[in-house]
Amino acid sequence: MRELTSREEIEKKEKRNKTTLGIIMVLLMLLSTAGYALLNYQSTSTDTSSGTPIASNPSGQIVEYNKIKFVGQESGLWLFEVQGNTFYSSYTPEEVKHINVPFINIQAFSGQTVYYSGNILAAREILTNINPYIIRSQEACLQESNISNQKCEDNLPIKDCTNTFLVITEVGENETSRVTTDNKCIIIKSKDTELLKTADALLFRILGVQ
Repeated sequence: MRELTSREEIEKKEKRNKTTLGIIMVLLMLLSTAGYALLNYQSTSTDTSSGTPIASNPSGQIVEYNKIKFVGQESGLWLFEVQGNTFYSSYTPEEVKHINVPFINIQAFSGQTVYYSGNILAAREILTNINPYIIRSQEACLQESNISNQKCEDNLPIKDCTNTFLVITEVGENETSRVTTDNKCIIIKSKDTELLKTADALLFRILGVQ
C-alpha cells in the first residue's frame, strides 16, 4: 500500500511539474512574441514629426518627408518617388538637412552633357539618378584652377564653367560641407566623411524634395 501511494504521489508530482513547466513555456512564448512584435514595430516606425527613423537599419523602414515616402532597401539605400519616377539615395533628407545647398533644379541638367570631376562615388550618387534627364555624363578636367586644384589626367577633356560641370572637392574635417555654384559649375565642397551626404543633399534639392 505504501509503495502504491508513493507511486501515486510521484505521478501527481510529475504531473504538477509538467503542468508548471508547460505554463512557463507558454508564458515565455507569449513574452517572446510580444517582444518580437515590439521590436518589429520599432524597426519599421519613424518619428513622423521629423522623418527620422527610430532604428538604424533601413531595411523595411518607411520614412516620410514632405509627403514623400522613403522605403529602406536591403542594399542599405532608400527608395523614393518624385512625380512617378523612382530614385535612390544613401541618406534621407532629414539626415542631410544641415548641409547648405542653393536653389538648383533639374532644369540645370536637363538635356545637357554633364561633366564631372572628383570623387566618383559621390558623382554617381547624383548622375545615376538624373541620368534619364541628361544626354550623357563624362569625366573631365576643370580648367578653372581656383575652383578645383585636382590634377588632370592627360586623356580627359578640358572643360570650363560655361559647361554643365559637377565638381566634387574635399575640404578639411573642420570645415563645413556645402554646395556652391559658379556660372554652370555646381560645386560640392565636402568633408571626406560627408561626401555622400552632401551629394544626397544636392540630389534632394535638384529633385525638389528639399
